[in-house]
Amino acid sequence: MSTKLTHSLALKTNGTLWAWGSNDFGELGNGQTSTPRYIPTQIGTNTDWLSISAGGNFSAALRTDGTLWTWGDNSYGALGDGTKINKIVPTKIGIDTNWQFISSSLDTNIGRKSDGTDWIWGYNYSGQLGDGTNIDKNVPTKIVNIIDLQTISQGWEHNTVIKTDGTLWVWGWNAYGQLGNGTTANTNSPININCANLGIEKLEDDNIFSIYPNPAKDIIHFKNNNNKFINKVIITNLNGKIVLKQNNNSTELNVQLLKQGIYLIQIMSEGKTFKNKFIKN
Repeated sequence: MSTKLTHSLALKTNGTLWAWGSNDFGELGNGQTSTPRYIPTQIGTNTDWLSISAGGNFSAALRTDGTLWTWGDNSYGALGDGTKINKIVPTKIGIDTNWQFISSSLDTNIGRKSDGTDWIWGYNYSGQLGDGTNIDKNVPTKIVNIIDLQTISQGWEHNTVIKTDGTLWVWGWNAYGQLGNGTTANTNSPININCANLGIEKLEDDNIFSIYPNPAKDIIHFKNNNNKFINKVIITNLNGKIVLKQNNNSTELNVQLLKQGIYLIQIMSEGKTFKNKFIKN
């Protein structure tokens, strides 16, 4: 489910795409405009939709083949098709088949490819594209002045990210101090916010548990130097959702079915919880 302003998107478990709400700009993707839908209405017949993101008056989605699709309001290039022409049906963007993540705000998008690169495009009046300019971009543009992004969160016209080193970076609109840098001035380049490190707590005692290999592709192992009993192992994504759980005293865990990315792992043993980051290749 993804909701923004006056329309909503949803995926069913069978891979079909549904939308409802306002349709003034074609954001429902059903080939019409100006006709709202008051109940969930299927978009097309495809059954391979993977993820969705509702923008202000536009929509974005990924399919299982790694392609990127957008539709709706394109006044500021948020659809990323090289034009500023609205689209009333899902429209494939480019030829790349390695899109892994998409996030939409009011008039911009941030996407990630499976090679770890991050891309941004759309409205840039307040510098929310972070490229050092205030010029709109109507095609996905690689983010080159800040790398190793771990967590991405988009506001109205500003962005907040946490890098893999735990540092916090912000850019864009700042009229209400939402960037947290002690001013109300906009910035069109990422700036580091000097605050307590936001990284994940390391293992409480590396001499008790360690995990290897890290990164890993299939199996991760727990090195249990003090022969502690493992009650439970939980892996969550960066949003805190549990994606894998194991309730036994095993010293290994199969992570083959997890998608590539960064996860948090918790090893619960004898009343204590040992935490660390885990990277899935």
